[in-house]
Amino acid sequence: MVVSSATFPPSIVRPSGYLQYPPIWHSNYVQSITKKLVIVNCSNPSRARMAVNSTSDEINSVRKCGYSKYPPIWHFDYVQSITNEFGEKEVDAINNLKDKVRMTLNEEISDPLVQLEHIDMLQRLGLYYHFEDEIDNILNAIYNNNDLGTGNLYAVALKFRLLRQHRYWVPQEVFNNFKDEMGNFKPCLRNDVMGLLSLYEASFLSRRGEIILDVARDFTTKHLQEFVRQKELDENNYLSMLVGHALDVPLHWRVPRVEARWFIDTYKRKEDLDPTFIELAVLDFNVVQSVHLEEVKQLYRWWTDIGLAKKMKFSRDRLVENALWNAGVLFEPQYGYLRKTVTKLFMLMSIVDDIYDTYGALDDLLGHGCNGCATRWTDVVESYLVEAKWYHSGTTPPFQEYIENAWISITVPMTYLVGYLCVTNPIREEALEFLLENSSIIRESSLIQRLANDLVTSTFELKKGDVPSSINCYMHEFGASEDEARQHIKFLINEAWKQTNEDQAAKSPFSQKFIEFIINGNRMTLWFYDGRDGYGVENICETKDCASSFFFEPIPS
Repeated sequence: MVVSSATFPPSIVRPSGYLQYPPIWHSNYVQSITKKLVIVNCSNPSRARMAVNSTSDEINSVRKCGYSKYPPIWHFDYVQSITNEFGEKEVDAINNLKDKVRMTLNEEISDPLVQLEHIDMLQRLGLYYHFEDEIDNILNAIYNNNDLGTGNLYAVALKFRLLRQHRYWVPQEVFNNFKDEMGNFKPCLRNDVMGLLSLYEASFLSRRGEIILDVARDFTTKHLQEFVRQKELDENNYLSMLVGHALDVPLHWRVPRVEARWFIDTYKRKEDLDPTFIELAVLDFNVVQSVHLEEVKQLYRWWTDIGLAKKMKFSRDRLVENALWNAGVLFEPQYGYLRKTVTKLFMLMSIVDDIYDTYGALDDLLGHGCNGCATRWTDVVESYLVEAKWYHSGTTPPFQEYIENAWISITVPMTYLVGYLCVTNPIREEALEFLLENSSIIRESSLIQRLANDLVTSTFELKKGDVPSSINCYMHEFGASEDEARQHIKFLINEAWKQTNEDQAAKSPFSQKFIEFIINGNRMTLWFYDGRDGYGVENICETKDCASSFFFEPIPS
């Protein structure tokens, strides 16, 4: 394999190294842990009540096998046997095609809409990372030299979305030109499907309190759904496919790497496609895939060598799925160290989470705290301990009490701290303070990921004897139906996205790449839990197909 990912920047390793952070897990404790695990009896009526329509025997049955009845889809020998032939020849071809695209971007073009469409295509095809300087120059020129509200609905909305995405401030009032004297969006817009779709996608860059964008989302959703009803989605029609795709999940909430794989196939149906763009997209996807495949092989060898999967059979053995999450968060080849580090972190944390959730006796859990550990690790373990106490006492906590603990137990704050250390050079003291103080963007991102997880996993986790989810806590405290609770959780996710949009554009010590890491974490979690548990209880078709297209199956030329 001739294409490799970058190594960890040596300049950010401090002189003291990691001597001040000794290993948390000591040999004697790890070797003895299987002896300490006990199956907690569910005869306690308060525990039995936590499982919806399940008897104590059913709960014990689920808890005894845990995730062992859901073995990993991907086996070691199979993963190691896969080869990928992409290498130097393809890299040379990519460099030649990049030069052609760069010439296109640098051309003197009088119409800024053409430049915006180039940027949009490059982003959706997964190629933007090759042209970040050119894209920044174009957007900066458009922002400074053009009336942001000039153009038709499609152009104004596209300009709004791309500029906000790249942390330029554009007021929602640019859409007032498309309202009538009553302050409503003009009825004639319902016939402008491209304009409606562009405005719909732009509305998901909204912030809290931006009523115009809230109304725009409702208006465009209604008329795009009407378009779908009147004209059955045609898999050979480019616009029809874009509309159906957007109504399923908006572009701002989609994982760029997953979107690129879908859009490469879809873009081929566009009548006026740019052949250079599509040729580069296919080659680049396959070469990057070869990097990811080598990383997965390395990770699987590491995981097999340490042998924890055989000792902790009750836990989630999800090596490929964890690697998939990290490849989706930052897919560019140079971030291989981050992907491998966070994947290892996730594998170990899954075991600890499963121990604290249901498999450790409370006395044992209380006896193995983390005195002297780093702050983030201590926070996570303490949050697990809170959940363990709820579990063993049969407590359904108040909704807000659950939220205050759950956004930490989802481990996002610790993941982002590790991610920052892996992706940033040089490390800034101010940024570390932001991370340790749980700045707004960290909290809101954690909340999105926790609530998205709860929407899908709550039923199974109650059956296996886990703590109540946000849905159960809301129902219990407010006497709400399950449907009402789910609608409230979806509302909170939407509001957290709005705050994240605002935080993304706010002044902070974080780089654009680290902000991208945070936002993509939200997107990848939403993908994993989009109507299914793609991690714990895998939906074989969805997860397997995506992992195959990510790691194992190149796009045909």
